Amino acid sequence: MRNLRLLPYAGAGASGAPDRRAVSETLRNVEGDVVVVDIGASNREELFDFFDAGAVRLLVATGDLPSLEATFAFLKSAALRAERRHGAAARAVLERYAGALLGNGCAAPEEAERFHAFSRLVMTELGIPLPTVGCLVSSPRIPQSIVARQPLVAGRGHDDNVRTFLHLAEWVLAAAGAAPRSCALDGPAIAVPAAPLPVALSGFERRHPRFPVDWTATLELPTGATAIRVRDVSESGAGIETPLALRVGDRGIVHFDQLAGQPPLPIVVKNVLPALRRVGLGFSERGPATARLVAAARAVAGA
Repeated sequence: MRNLRLLPYAGAGASGAPDRRAVSETLRNVEGDVVVVDIGASNREELFDFFDAGAVRLLVATGDLPSLEATFAFLKSAALRAERRHGAAARAVLERYAGALLGNGCAAPEEAERFHAFSRLVMTELGIPLPTVGCLVSSPRIPQSIVARQPLVAGRGHDDNVRTFLHLAEWVLAAAGAAPRSCALDGPAIAVPAAPLPVALSGFERRHPRFPVDWTATLELPTGATAIRVRDVSESGAGIETPLALRVGDRGIVHFDQLAGQPPLPIVVKNVLPALRRVGLGFSERGPATARLVAAARAVAGA
């Protein structure tokens, strides 16, 4: 691919192990608009070395409990390091973590809710904001792209996974221009073995599954109307993307432009994630219009 440079993980020290400080310094001096560092799950110390580099951090996990437990153990180690290094300011430092979670290997839209539930558990238990930025579904196109040695996004057609990768790229570029993300967690290692999650995921799951979509809509507010992007829909609400500075409690009406009749639905803002430009909306009223909306989203998701 044009304008793509691969830098092998080199720079071993006297002991034969990679010199993480040298690698970190090399990466700081790489010329490029975007530098992607792929670090395996077994190299936790390398991850912590990059925490003070202002990087955008993306964790990948599958939805099975061992994977989520290992991810939680890693994040708990980060929280303990923050407490050791920053004391009472640890939570404020962890708020600059600027990370996100990417779910991998979903078989159905309902399974994606496990990742959103895990994100809420991490925020509640550790104080680390880790929104789920997307979920990759199992697809025969993935092994086909590996055999063909061609990136999935370079193939013909846009399926849900391609749209997820494009959304992920948009998120990375948006997060790169956000507030400073320095989150120094250096110091001796703090080993946290994988263990059962502190509380059951079921307590953080939504009652209604969300279905991913990519729709346009119009948000009508007392101050005027603006175009928005709808990213997911459930019986209780919708997730949208917008540059508007909305606040929790704001009310309005969403007109779903791509659906027949452009049904208007009253909404209230439930949560706001500025780094992702994501806003969670709750439907103020439910009835035939919301049922039709969910049915259309379910059809798009193939559920």
